[in-house]
Amino acid sequence: TKTPENGYEPLTSEDLEYMASFPHILEITSANLGNFYVVHAGLNASLTLEEQNPNYVFSVERKSGREIRDGSTQDWFVEWNERQTQLRDSPGSQPYTVIYGHDAALGLQDNEYSIGLDTGCAKGKSLTGVVFPDRKFYSVNCEKPQNIAPRKINKPSPTHFKL
Repeated sequence: TKTPENGYEPLTSEDLEYMASFPHILEITSANLGNFYVVHAGLNASLTLEEQNPNYVFSVERKSGREIRDGSTQDWFVEWNERQTQLRDSPGSQPYTVIYGHDAALGLQDNEYSIGLDTGCAKGKSLTGVVFPDRKFYSVNCEKPQNIAPRKINKPSPTHFKL
């Protein structure tokens, strides 16, 4: 845990409560753009949205999305893309694209139903975003952090966006 001595202001219980009030999974649906889930790290393709474990959503590692079956494992996003392709081909089903981070080692990933945007900004590499409907990626260089003290959390009033 960081302390004021090493440049970080400790979070208060009010800060933690405020952060806990955020959704673990942001759902975006648009007739023009498609359906999206925005998460920190990933989703388990074998579970419904309601069944997702917040610890998994925030910290899934690659090769942990599927239990070992044939002596090998698949990355969670491989299984996710397979499942969404099945849904796309099923009448009445709507696939979702997951937009996620938490995997700077793998870098930018652009799969049909998953987009990994972590390109290492926290380690001084780049920050990447995606713009729809063209699904165009933009990156900017980041400076390597050096004793950067996070600012106190500003609590904005709720804002809602309609696409």
